[in-house]
Amino acid sequence: MLQIRPPAASLVAVALISLAPSLIASAAAAPQQPQQQRSTGGALSESLVFEDVPEVFSASRYLQPASEAPASVTVLSGDTLRGHGVRTVGEALRLVPGLFMHYDRIYEFAGFRGFALPGDFNTRILVLLDGHTLNNSVVTGGSNIGTDLGIDMSEVERIEVIKGPASSLYGGNAFLGTINIVTRRPVVKPGVEGRLQRRR
Repeated sequence: MLQIRPPAASLVAVALISLAPSLIASAAAAPQQPQQQRSTGGALSESLVFEDVPEVFSASRYLQPASEAPASVTVLSGDTLRGHGVRTVGEALRLVPGLFMHYDRIYEFAGFRGFALPGDFNTRILVLLDGHTLNNSVVTGGSNIGTDLGIDMSEVERIEVIKGPASSLYGGNAFLGTINIVTRRPVVKPGVEGRLQRRR
């Protein structure tokens, strides 16, 4: 018995004809879906990017989001400091990109953006505690950022690092940069907090 098989091209044509209605319906609905995603996706992605923008005070002497500050700002949160186990401000500043530290076993020196004066005792870096100047205004104008600063890092809420000159706001000590140490506000709540530290 002789069997006649249709050519492969005719099978493809039959398959396309049977799928034509579904292809036309999907093509008609396709332009609407990306348009909806574009209309809402931009706002959603922007809100996700700027959801946890930290606030800074030392860039303009008033509280504002770091994204609106007129300076290059790095904010180290208290959780970041405690997570890395830092014990001094000098150790915390090692986490800031564009800032390098030098420790000669006596004093800690900081340099901003590749510029530092050896033996200068950080006289061109302004250190603030809750907005109040800690630099020595009697002899050299230097600032302490090591163990001689005497601030318990467990009480620090955040550290704001402003790179670049801010002399118009703070005077000549803020020539290379400004470091503002913001302490935690007292909170009345039940609980016990403890900390263990191994001495060097």
